[in-house]
Amino acid sequence: MATKTRNQTRESAMPTLMMLMLLLLAMPAQGANVQVMADNLENPWALAFMPNGGFLVSERIGRLSCYDRQGNKQTLEGLPDIRVRGQGGLLDVITAKDFAQTKRIYFTYSEPVGQLGRTALAVAKLDCGAGMLRDVTKLYAQEEASGSNVHFGSRVVERDNGELLVTIGDRGQRHLAQDPQRSEGKIMLINPKSQKARVWSMGHRNPQGASLDLEGKLVAGEHGPQGGDEVNRPKDGGNYGWPMVTYGEEYGGGRIGIGDAAEGLEQPMFHWTPSIAPSGLMIYSGKMFPQWRGHLFTGSLKYDYISKLTPQGTNYGEEMRLFEGEYIRIRDIREAPDGSIWFIAEGEGRIYRWAKDN
Repeated sequence: MATKTRNQTRESAMPTLMMLMLLLLAMPAQGANVQVMADNLENPWALAFMPNGGFLVSERIGRLSCYDRQGNKQTLEGLPDIRVRGQGGLLDVITAKDFAQTKRIYFTYSEPVGQLGRTALAVAKLDCGAGMLRDVTKLYAQEEASGSNVHFGSRVVERDNGELLVTIGDRGQRHLAQDPQRSEGKIMLINPKSQKARVWSMGHRNPQGASLDLEGKLVAGEHGPQGGDEVNRPKDGGNYGWPMVTYGEEYGGGRIGIGDAAEGLEQPMFHWTPSIAPSGLMIYSGKMFPQWRGHLFTGSLKYDYISKLTPQGTNYGEEMRLFEGEYIRIRDIREAPDGSIWFIAEGEGRIYRWAKDN
């Protein structure tokens, strides 16, 4: 069952409330108009929209494809060398806020360094007509490479001022999340013009979801160990505790760190125990579902549903589980320009569009 913040008390729901919730959870799927927009994908990881109605899809195996509004696919050439191992490969992709003028996109990937790998961020100019990425430039790469194949993080968000926030997991070396001189377990702030980078926040395990809220503030979702998946609002200079504090435990049982809270360490706005394996994150701002403006959406890789969290003050509270068990491994979720909700079912190799049922 999902729990709230660390300083909130867990409550047992009354049977009547549980029955009502079950009915509510069934309603969105019954009234939904869900269409397949792309299929036959291999480990799709992220999608991004273009103003002409087309969209981009990254596949972890190292493939980036452009789709026009009719669904015609063009696989792009020009990607840098990518190390595809375990959870690593070609990961996030976004279109720049000035894409209509510049055709710029940003993408994250695992960069090979000999037999090792590290998280990197690049910018390129998109030419779908020619099936090419042009002027590919690496903006950032971790200083240290690793042989680990887990916990890359790798979501990227563009702030209103053009700066980029990139999530980086602890790469399976949890102690590095508390080392301010290392990038593992951090969210990095990167200036794409100067290519300068610095730590924005620290103490993260594996953040695979990131978005801006309606006020332009960063919201991130991350995987806990066994339990303790979190939603945070990472602030500049904040320390989010991993591995010193967590609601999770070692796989197979056993305490991690000193508990679930400590002075000077930030607490999550929401956490799940047991874990749902959250991936992708969106704060809805559109008009198609106006009742959900400001609500948080994330995918569950483990339980195959979309989690919707209701804002409650500065935190997030009540969870609604959408399409539970209907789609396999929800990897990413995005709001399209028309307000529809698109999501990736990684386990099916498909992308879906969820629109209001008229």
